[in-house]
Amino acid sequence: MNPSPASKIAVLDSGIGGTTTLREIRKLLKSENFLYFGDSKNCPYGEKTDAELLKLSRNNVERLLKENIKILVVACNTLTTRVLAPLRKEFPELIFVGTEPAIKPALESGAKKIVILSTPATARSLEENQLKSLNYSKTISSSPQSTPTSPSAPLEILNLPCPTLAAAIESRDNRLIDETLATLLGDIKKETRAFVESVVLGCTHYPIIKEKIKSYFPNAELVDGNAAIARRVKDILEQKNLLNQNPASGVVEYIYT
Repeated sequence: MNPSPASKIAVLDSGIGGTTTLREIRKLLKSENFLYFGDSKNCPYGEKTDAELLKLSRNNVERLLKENIKILVVACNTLTTRVLAPLRKEFPELIFVGTEPAIKPALESGAKKIVILSTPATARSLEENQLKSLNYSKTISSSPQSTPTSPSAPLEILNLPCPTLAAAIESRDNRLIDETLATLLGDIKKETRAFVESVVLGCTHYPIIKEKIKSYFPNAELVDGNAAIARRVKDILEQKNLLNQNPASGVVEYIYT
């Protein structure tokens, strides 16, 4: 690889979900050229094994390396949490930027009742890593905090895997999306949902249906990491002297499997 400032920023996801990440990066880097790769044929990723994910990712990265790219944004929480480490070892010449659920911003906001929505694979990774060191209850109580956002209030986190939700969003079938949400979230009592303060959207597909999710958690702030990813991409390109200085707006190419 011999990237230049005019080379493309590649964005990879299992389908349309990563377009939410692409949108935020484009807001910040209007002059950049982009290549969006959506592996819709193999969506959803969140219910596959690590071996399957690594094989798919390896093939997709090898395909993208044939394009004129300077950085690869893995706009998929599942790929990032499960197989990004081995991908970095296999492709040391390529700059990767990963995507992980925005738990830190949710905690920094002072929220004490947090729901994390993600794919089964990402939810498993969270239990094994980010959530492991936290002292928290794994359920949300149906009562207000005595002092909302107080440091002394107990931390309650519901780490909820959402099988089939990404696939439903990928289908663009509103009826299927509504039915899937009702199945996944309907078991949480309405009075409990009303006390949730923060909902982490731990899959890049989920911001596409942000308003539908918000209807289940009317008092919660919905958090995703897309804006932070955009800032990270800009910082890396600045450090590497790879920012496109062309004053004209960049273009976006789309590839879907």
